[in-house]
Amino acid sequence: MAANESLVTFALFTFNQQKYVREAVRSALLQEYSPLEIIISDDASSDGTFQIVEDEVSKYTGPHRVRLNRNAENLGLGDHLNLVVGMSKSNFIVLAAGDDISYPARTSVLAEEYRNSATKYFYISSNAEIMDPTGQETGRKVIQGSHPDDLLRLVIGSAMPLGATSACTKGLFDFFGGLHRNLMNEDFVLPHRAHLLGRVVYLEQTLVSYRMGGGSMSQDNEDLSSNDRFAGRARYLARQQ
Repeated sequence: MAANESLVTFALFTFNQQKYVREAVRSALLQEYSPLEIIISDDASSDGTFQIVEDEVSKYTGPHRVRLNRNAENLGLGDHLNLVVGMSKSNFIVLAAGDDISYPARTSVLAEEYRNSATKYFYISSNAEIMDPTGQETGRKVIQGSHPDDLLRLVIGSAMPLGATSACTKGLFDFFGGLHRNLMNEDFVLPHRAHLLGRVVYLEQTLVSYRMGGGSMSQDNEDLSSNDRFAGRARYLARQQ
């Protein structure tokens, strides 16, 4: 990674997560990697989510550049991701949800893997510790021996990458175009794109505390629950517990 390409974007997506978003924002601001651009983008929350985001950011005095965005209307997951990718000034974007907690070293670990990959078409995910809705650790991991860097497992559905632990390059959007606006799960589309063009990496290392039942990045849970892929993920995660 050349010196002028060392910038990384940490993109935190929020939507109606006022119970949890303060912790998510704090974990973004505590990322150890530098130089880091943090984009916190809210998809027209109807609760106090964005006000909490503004409050936390107003108190921040650290080295990272923080940019806030609030959509005037709800875009949904696909268009919200497309918007933030377009806003990013980095070629490498770490994705995070407003109800999860990223470990301080998360961006550094993912960026190091990207630095060693030497490809513009790159997707990476890691393991995560499962929290219950109250924030209590369950002692269980999201993925146990199911690796999305294995294309066959990904295609047949036995590998379940988790978007809340992932990062990717802009090249996956530049080549294929933006995600469909009605997309429900980006964590199926992006690794498939990367398998076709470049490299997919899975790290067994735990870099995120993932909250079960905490919410969505861009839509209400009741809208997502009818989606077959989301329901399949819920069944998969339930089997891990």
